[in-house]
Amino acid sequence: MLGPSSNDDNFFPALYTYPGNLVQNGGSWQGEYPRLVYVFGFASPGDGGEGLYIWDPDSLTAPDASTHAPSGVLVVQPNPMPSTSKGRFRRVVDGPVNVRWFGAGRGLAGVSDDAPIQHAMDAATEIYFPPGTYTLTAGVLTSRDNVCLRGGPGALIIWDPPTPTPDYACAVAVYRNSGTERVQRPVISGLSFLARGGPNGNSGSIIQVNNCEQALIENVRIQWDSSIQSKPSQLDGITFAMGTSGSICNCVVDGIPKVGIYLSGSGTSNIRVADCEVMRANGQIGGAGISVAATDVQISNCHCHDNNFGIVLAGVGTGQAPIGMAKRVRVTGCEFAKNHVHGISIGSTFPNFSPYDIQLHGVSCVENGSNGINIDAGYSVLVADAKVMGNGVCGIAVAGSGNGGPTQGVDIIDCVVEGNSRNDATTAPGIGIRCVNDITIRGGSVRQAGTQLLGIQFLFGAGANSNIRIHDVDVDNAVLQNAFVVTWPNAPEAASGHFQIAHAGNPMASTFAAPVGSQLIDTATGNVYLKVSGDSGPTGWKRLAFAS
Repeated sequence: MLGPSSNDDNFFPALYTYPGNLVQNGGSWQGEYPRLVYVFGFASPGDGGEGLYIWDPDSLTAPDASTHAPSGVLVVQPNPMPSTSKGRFRRVVDGPVNVRWFGAGRGLAGVSDDAPIQHAMDAATEIYFPPGTYTLTAGVLTSRDNVCLRGGPGALIIWDPPTPTPDYACAVAVYRNSGTERVQRPVISGLSFLARGGPNGNSGSIIQVNNCEQALIENVRIQWDSSIQSKPSQLDGITFAMGTSGSICNCVVDGIPKVGIYLSGSGTSNIRVADCEVMRANGQIGGAGISVAATDVQISNCHCHDNNFGIVLAGVGTGQAPIGMAKRVRVTGCEFAKNHVHGISIGSTFPNFSPYDIQLHGVSCVENGSNGINIDAGYSVLVADAKVMGNGVCGIAVAGSGNGGPTQGVDIIDCVVEGNSRNDATTAPGIGIRCVNDITIRGGSVRQAGTQLLGIQFLFGAGANSNIRIHDVDVDNAVLQNAFVVTWPNAPEAASGHFQIAHAGNPMASTFAAPVGSQLIDTATGNVYLKVSGDSGPTGWKRLAFAS
């Protein structure tokens, strides 16, 4: 780059040394090589490429050459010096390298910044994007350990791939092929992305992190260009896949059509997602704020709203092969609001490959279009201290007839379930149960509010509910005849289990269905009733005591 070139992009028009001037003439240097060279730009003064070089007369270091800058940027071999000759100019670098040194961000019409940014990523580990706009059309890739891509305030990368976009296209990718040693500790921080395209075949992503260990994506904002109405179907925001571990923190993903934050399977594990906001992921396929098919995942204090689904915890596969399963997932203190379908969806697209050991603590599912929390397939699921209000159909729906196989081992503890069935003309319950084995509902409240008239309801399905336990749930404000447990016409009641409930009403008059051995206290009269016969149906209650 310090030698003359016919390519204006690689020519430094003003070169100075201290104390005198340096003149380029006819492809050779005049006189001895100077000790110091100051350049005023990459291609023209003030374009961000300015900097100081020092002459190292004994160096044989290969220049960081590329087709974009054939003489190098950080290590420069003067023209026309043979590669076997000693002597190189070294750029004085104190901290990360700047992509503008390589010619990025000049805003040339019809010229993307893929080549200079890729050159920077090939040449160094710490890369800085100063404030400004950069355009990628093909995307950039690194497999360096400890790589750090850091943006300054106002650093914006426009992802504008060609149409049609190649399958798997990504703006920024960090990965090594599976089966090789994982990339260690990559960091992407402080960058903003504006997406204008993506694939429609196989999924691509704005940020793709594959086969990496202790990856960190922080303070990143990804947004779809709202001026472009037609969105691709297969574009995700941030993807961790192929055995990646690490953290995604303080990120915002807005308007990406498929999944905002996707934690894929194939060995992906030990991931933390914290303090992120994902909105308007509402494409035709999927459209989830967060989607998880990984193991050992902690998601905390995230806000997912106005997506198709707030969060999806799933078992997934293709053909006859399972790919990944949400396993040992903890979701804490998150809000899922105003999503078009479910706030939280737990299920499987692959037979007998259900999510396992899922815990939802202190989540809020409010004003979603369908169910606040929908469990179609899962083993060992805990929902604790959740607020589930104002959803379109059920507050919490638990079913065992999904593709993933049976649902069992579900605990719903100390949850507030009120004001649901907002969009359902058939009056959906606060909690609906269908073909489930081993479920406990304890504490909290399931109350009438707005259009939610039913408390807990057994819904019609292909199998029986069994081993259902309902204890100490507050239902005092529900409509009397529908207050606690009723069955959909022709739906099987709980075949086994135990209910211990208090409600203002006579269970025989209200036709409460409960397993034998259940107890009910009529809070209006103080009468105590025991279910002594009648299998699981509404009959067989015996009054044991009268109010004094």
